[in-house]
Amino acid sequence: TKQENILINANTISQIIGLEINKNTIIKILKKLNFEINTAENDALQFYAKAPLYRHDIQIKQSALAAFVFGIKNCNFFYKRS
Repeated sequence: TKQENILINANTISQIIGLEINKNTIIKILKKLNFEINTAENDALQFYAKAPLYRHDIQIKQSALAAFVFGIKNCNFFYKRS
């Protein structure tokens, strides 16, 4: 099964999760989760993300967002675990 590119907008992610996060931080988190990223240097907000082949559950933007939130919690980007 081939994974499709999912268009991601950094502003949309920030609005949904309630934290202002820049595009580069979002990309860094998704790369830690083995997403393939395709960016356009002249676009400050949008990029394409492709889920790893073993993640058959990620086909739409909302699923990519859920994986991103999981990545925030498990990659220790914004807070330390107690």
